[in-house]
Amino acid sequence: MGNGHFAVVFGDFWSDRYSIEVTHANELLEHPWLRDVLSFVGGDPQAGPIRRVSVLDHLAAVENVETDSICVCTSSASDEVDTYRLDLAIRTGANRGVRAFIFKRGEGESLGPTGPVLAQRGNVALLVTPKGTDTARLVGDLFSALEGGLADVIAGARVLVENLEEYAVEEDPDIERWARRAGSLLGRSVRINDLAARLRVDVDIEDDRSLTFCADRESPDSDVIVELALRSLADAAARATGRQAPALDRPIASVIAELILADRESDQLVAHAEQLGYRVGAWHAVAHFVLDIDQQGLDPARRLAATHEIARRVARRVLPGHPAEGEWYPVGLVETITFAWNGVSPPTPTRSQALRRAIEALIAAFEIELRPNAVWCGVGGIHQDLHGLRASAAEARAAMSHAQAIGTCGEPVVYDAIGLRRMLLDWTTTEASRRAFHRLLAPLSLVSTTKGKKLLETVISVFENQGSITATARHLGVHRNTVDARLKTAYDLLDLDPSDADHRLMLYLAARAYDQSW
Repeated sequence: MGNGHFAVVFGDFWSDRYSIEVTHANELLEHPWLRDVLSFVGGDPQAGPIRRVSVLDHLAAVENVETDSICVCTSSASDEVDTYRLDLAIRTGANRGVRAFIFKRGEGESLGPTGPVLAQRGNVALLVTPKGTDTARLVGDLFSALEGGLADVIAGARVLVENLEEYAVEEDPDIERWARRAGSLLGRSVRINDLAARLRVDVDIEDDRSLTFCADRESPDSDVIVELALRSLADAAARATGRQAPALDRPIASVIAELILADRESDQLVAHAEQLGYRVGAWHAVAHFVLDIDQQGLDPARRLAATHEIARRVARRVLPGHPAEGEWYPVGLVETITFAWNGVSPPTPTRSQALRRAIEALIAAFEIELRPNAVWCGVGGIHQDLHGLRASAAEARAAMSHAQAIGTCGEPVVYDAIGLRRMLLDWTTTEASRRAFHRLLAPLSLVSTTKGKKLLETVISVFENQGSITATARHLGVHRNTVDARLKTAYDLLDLDPSDADHRLMLYLAARAYDQSW
């Protein structure tokens, strides 16, 4: 492996059971993800077969590229292009069985007159992509094109990539730590071999199979190279895991995660989920959890893995007792602990209550088992089919973010409730509503400011404790007779009938709109 060069190497990983789709340069140009970023500028448009992707950060590294490769040149490698270096790279590549080169070029920049001629003679295709193209995404799209469009299978790896992003901005990148982080998040054994100026990282997939990448320590572009390597490794590992296992052997958690994350429908993925017992066309509700766990000496990746394992164990113990007329499934997302409920019947108030009880039981079990500083939970609505699953997942995430923003922990925050609350807030803050509430509460100005606020506080607390005088007294730290007296005073001053439901609702809305904490 040459200085500054890395490649994701598949070796004979697919040889006994699978084969990568044979692709030629002209087919890549027609691929829906690539046709807008790739242009053919010379050589052999039928060059192929292309079976692997290599990324070069300088042109001389082509001497170590494997046969049947397409070479993606980074910005630094593309900037090296002149007549001599380009000719040498094409000749060397042709001798090694390279099928195509991709260079980054600015508007109006060419590869010179001799390159296309040499490429034609060597049966090599010359392609260009705009200078601002995201190389990592281009590499991922090339992998997908080469493997027959299995983009949905790698959707789970996107989460891994997001978790690795933070390491791409460090001034002095620690390649070994990055690799260990990748292995930890992948849940796979990672072996690091120090090869003088280079690192070789092997990630085990099966007993005798692994994925490998190499990166140069001293390359001026080492941060870019390692980021590309990790992204490619993540995509390849997720794709390999999906391809190497029959549908019924694949973890249901990862399949549901891919259904949620994939940005388009996949009949194959839906079929896999159905085979595993998850009814994609039925009804879905998603719950996201975030647990604030003490460090306990663990690095973030290990703590995350440990938390997920304990959470899964707790869920296996708790959720079977709360089926809510359906079934619960774990969802293999990295950054949250997530469960999806799956049922065949449309939502009813009874089912919604059963779902809430299940989630409350899960929160209580988390608090006992993990003793977290806080448990935040967001719950999406109950929706039907694949789009409904994704909608509920998005709603659950929004509800969880809302819970964290307002400091609500230890109880589920339901997205539908957020929507109703916002609607209520919008209505109670209109000018007409404010005037009406001001008139209704004006009699309280006849008593002292402090007493008036205590009356409002008591009214609100009674409503929020479902009318329980005892619970309200406990919440306010006063005797229940004090609560009774304050309520009687408030209703008398406002000339309202406590037995009239309309009067109670009007008072509650007015008190909440007036209260500064709303």
